[in-house]
Amino acid sequence: MDTFFRRLDDNTIAVEVAENLYNKEAIQAASHRFKDRCHIHLKRQSETVVAVLFSAKSGTSDLEALAQEFCTELLDQQVRMNVEKACGNMRDLIVKQAFAPVDDIGAEIRL
Repeated sequence: MDTFFRRLDDNTIAVEVAENLYNKEAIQAASHRFKDRCHIHLKRQSETVVAVLFSAKSGTSDLEALAQEFCTELLDQQVRMNVEKACGNMRDLIVKQAFAPVDDIGAEIRL
């Protein structure tokens, strides 16, 4: 059995996600990316763990591959959110400068 997920039955796999590693928004964003390939259900396992349940749609055969792909997507979403938190201000300032130049952009820079 793979450590990333556990099979609940022939039609369902659960990926248990620790919320101290991944925030709720990252879990939801990653889950949303798989809605066209399988049924997704989020279930609170404990105060710190959310289970993402993958159930096969007709024609979906390899839930294990989808669960592994989900783990990669979850990491991507969390890193994207971490970068946004760290650098979003700079991006906003660049866009602001590009579309509406200001006299003193230095006063708005937060480091």
